[in-house]
Amino acid sequence: DQLVLAKQDGEALKRFTALPVGSLPYMFYWLDGFRVQREWNRMGAFIEYLVQQLRNYLKLLGDYYACKKFTRYALKLVGTYTREIGRGELYDRALAQAMPYSFYEYEDALFEKEQYEQWGELQSYFGFEYNSISSERIKVLQKAAPEVLIPLYHQMIGDLIEMKNRSSYKQAARLLKKLRTVYKKLKRVPEWEEFFRKLLVRTKRLRAFHEECTRSKLIEVEEA
Repeated sequence: DQLVLAKQDGEALKRFTALPVGSLPYMFYWLDGFRVQREWNRMGAFIEYLVQQLRNYLKLLGDYYACKKFTRYALKLVGTYTREIGRGELYDRALAQAMPYSFYEYEDALFEKEQYEQWGELQSYFGFEYNSISSERIKVLQKAAPEVLIPLYHQMIGDLIEMKNRSSYKQAARLLKKLRTVYKKLKRVPEWEEFFRKLLVRTKRLRAFHEECTRSKLIEVEEA
């Protein structure tokens, strides 16, 4: 602390890096001071070390909620620094190092940067609730990257059918219509027809689901 006050940052960091990784949170005090004083040049080397050690510290911490809390605070500091000096790649590295605790910040960053394919892969890999993607985002994807919606819709439809109740079948039929629209837009109708035919065979015992498909004119369209 005395060394940082005396602006002997190199020596302070050298001593700090010799400490066990469990000491990492003590660095927040200095980083916060640099942030308040807007001393971005001094902040750089400390931020680099924080990002480098993020994964190791989170492994040590273990508890999910403690990791989430630590990640949120660390990313706030890293984000402030990287925005100020235009080093987005360092923030991306911090996001990757802190996964899965940085999931929401990571997916937001990917969507904002219009990296829709990576965003979709992240959703599929970590699993998502069928209703967790906002309608605003769905609209953006329908326009900008409809192909990203295909695996997401497949997953949502599968989850809804698994719930095995009338309400979930209704929602699944609604999503199937949206999925069909995407396939048509991408001129991939034969793929849709093959998928839907197999789905009907696989769910032949689920009469209520087939009724909802008929009501939504999905089966009618297929048999016409």
